[in-house]
Amino acid sequence: MDLSKLAKEIEKLSQKQTKQTIELQTLVGSKFEEAQTKLQKFEKVESTLHQIGDSLTTLTKTVTITHDLSSKVFGKVGTVDLAQSRVISVSKKLKDLLALKTCKVGLEEALANNELREACRLYLRFLQVDQSIINERLNQKFQSLGNTLITNLREMYENESSINKLNRKVNASQNVNLILQVTELFAIVNQHHEALNKLSKYVRTCIALRSNENYKLLVRKSKNMDNESEKEKEKQGQRQNTKGFNKTTEHDENETLIFLNNLIDLFDDSASVILRLESFFAEHFVPGSSIILLRNVQQQVDIQAQKLIKLFQSSREIDNIIQQLSILNSAKEITPLLDELAMIIKQGEMFDKFLRKKARSSFEQAQQNPKLWDWLQGIIHKPVQLDLTSTIDESKQTTKERKLKEKRTRHHNYQYGLIQNSEMNVLIQELTSNYISLEEFYMINSITRVLDMYLAKSNKNNNNFDFLNTDFMNISLKNSSTNSSSGSINNKEGLNKNYLSDNNSNSDNEKNENIINENEKQMGLIVEDIFYLITKSVFRAFNSNNVFALIAILNHISTIFKSLIQNSFEGRISKISWSDLKVKEGNEILELVESGQITLNEMPQYKSQVKYINSEPFIALNDLAQTIDYLKKFKRDLHGQCIKSFNSNPKELTLLESSVTGIEEEIKSLQNLLLESQNLLLKTMQAKLKSLIENFIPINYDINDTQFKEYSVNDPFSFHFILKLTKILSSLKVLLIESNFEAILKGIISYVARSFEVYLKRKQFSLLGGLQFEKDLRVISNFFSNCSKNSARIYFSKLSQIAYILTHQSVNEFFNFYKDKNNNMNWKLSYQDIRKILSLRNDFNNDEINKLNL
Repeated sequence: MDLSKLAKEIEKLSQKQTKQTIELQTLVGSKFEEAQTKLQKFEKVESTLHQIGDSLTTLTKTVTITHDLSSKVFGKVGTVDLAQSRVISVSKKLKDLLALKTCKVGLEEALANNELREACRLYLRFLQVDQSIINERLNQKFQSLGNTLITNLREMYENESSINKLNRKVNASQNVNLILQVTELFAIVNQHHEALNKLSKYVRTCIALRSNENYKLLVRKSKNMDNESEKEKEKQGQRQNTKGFNKTTEHDENETLIFLNNLIDLFDDSASVILRLESFFAEHFVPGSSIILLRNVQQQVDIQAQKLIKLFQSSREIDNIIQQLSILNSAKEITPLLDELAMIIKQGEMFDKFLRKKARSSFEQAQQNPKLWDWLQGIIHKPVQLDLTSTIDESKQTTKERKLKEKRTRHHNYQYGLIQNSEMNVLIQELTSNYISLEEFYMINSITRVLDMYLAKSNKNNNNFDFLNTDFMNISLKNSSTNSSSGSINNKEGLNKNYLSDNNSNSDNEKNENIINENEKQMGLIVEDIFYLITKSVFRAFNSNNVFALIAILNHISTIFKSLIQNSFEGRISKISWSDLKVKEGNEILELVESGQITLNEMPQYKSQVKYINSEPFIALNDLAQTIDYLKKFKRDLHGQCIKSFNSNPKELTLLESSVTGIEEEIKSLQNLLLESQNLLLKTMQAKLKSLIENFIPINYDINDTQFKEYSVNDPFSFHFILKLTKILSSLKVLLIESNFEAILKGIISYVARSFEVYLKRKQFSLLGGLQFEKDLRVISNFFSNCSKNSARIYFSKLSQIAYILTHQSVNEFFNFYKDKNNNMNWKLSYQDIRKILSLRNDFNNDEINKLNL
């Protein structure tokens, strides 16, 4: 074995061991320092724990000593508390004994002197005395005095609340204050139930007396109005087929609103009583007690409102009007009745919501008081008896009417009545149903008459147009009459325009012609009239404050647009034709336009000098566009008003928004009709446009330098094309409103561009011909851009790319441009189209074109 090798191995192992030893010492040293630091911290914690242990030992000793002391003191404290309670009890009994003597003597004196408030205070003090110290004889004495006191209180109440006294002092605040004092005295002696019933009965009687007094005056005034109406008819010799239709229009505004004013007085009196007594109930009765007052107030309001509404229905003969709507001459006759109905419904809705809100609050408070709630439940399920003394006119009712009312009242649950429904609410719902029927008739009749008269005017001016016999007239309830001028919608608020006036001085020739300057005055007025009527109805529905009436009216508006107005437009526009349009006057103006002496932008100032025949469909097209704009604005305003008026009730707002969505559907339907009508007009214009565009066919673009210079001097196509097109656009500018003009112009531009693309592929071009075509295209494109508010270049983008291809020097030059990534050209042409366009150049080699790697 070689020792030198072994020595080297041993030396290596020794070095390795030495290295590992150093590393181990380094590691152990760092850990040692860390462990030593932690150990020092533990030593500090140990000393702290020893200190805490010593403190706990001391505290334990202190607590033990305190516990021993408290155990010794507890017995003595209990003895002291017992003695104190005995002293307090004896002291209270002593005070009660002293008070008994004072109460007995004072109560006798107070009753003798009729000082009821003092007597109530002393009797209440007796009730608070410990009953164990009162012997039977003394108790009987106080019970006798108490009965006397309550009897005196009842007599005082009956005296102050008697019918005769109320008739003399129905509005006297002194009488009311006395009744409140008596009620307060009943509450003082713990007669809360009797106090609530008597006060509620008094309030109910006051409301009845005040309402009956107004009702009598109303009956007399209503009879006087009827008598005056009959006398006026006799004087004028009028004989009407229907009764009562004009009652609301023959008197001034104060007489027209007498029923509404009486209902407002009834609701205001009732609401003011409830609001006035809120603080009184809160002070003297437990929360929720006011439900008794609300019950009596609502029952009396139901009785009085029923009388007023029945008289209103009878006086206005609403049922008779609804049954004979089909023979009513004009919806204008029922306009005052509609306004009155909407206001009455609004007042009923407002009072109903007010009463419901107060009732819910009272029920919630009563449910928190078990004793009061049990008492209320007994009354709730107890049949309600009619108080025949509460109203004067009830004594005049027939036995049948009284039994019917007793049967209705017997099953009337006042909790259901206050929270869910009431007699007054049922009547308001009946009026709402009547209002909806009349309002629907008003809209159908009024809009139908507007359309009839307008179309009759158009028929008179245009023998070729007949729309009065179309199906849309079937919805008019057989009440339209185009030969009756009495129902025309004239002198309207905010729209004092009479477009239905007829000028009988026209010549025979003019009777068969539809002249644009007359139609200028009519243009849009039919739309304004229709939306005036619709807005008026919606405004009335909003005023009614009844969400269901408003929903019914909005749904009916959608139906009118679907079955009446849209059909009207379809009939008016169906015969639109450019070829039928003829110039009657102002042809010299159009010739000046064609010659370039008048530009298209200058045309509006000559508009009144140009007259056309057969322009009615163009007016209808304008009316349709304006109807869509009006309907969009109507929808926006309607949505905002719904949020403003019904934001507090999410359910009602959701129902209204669904009705507004129905109007959006009608907007889309009318937009589709407008688009179809515009396309129909464009289709009738294509023959005229095609004759202009065909002038492009013989134009030669395979030209040399001489021909190119000649084209620069004498433009062979674009100049004349623009002049003739300007004449067409001038007529459109006169006939159409801006939105329709822009839409038709867009269609014309698109048609011209497509036609040029077709005819272009039949030609051959030289380089100069390509430059000439680019020049012509630029002139035409700029012309259309100047005519429109929108740029026309997007429609000529494909032609512009074709022209650009035709202006290159060579195929390779174009190819280099095509492959250049920086050319920013968004190509509208396919590879095959580019090859075909390149082949139109007579100086390009077809082999080079085919070899292009596009």
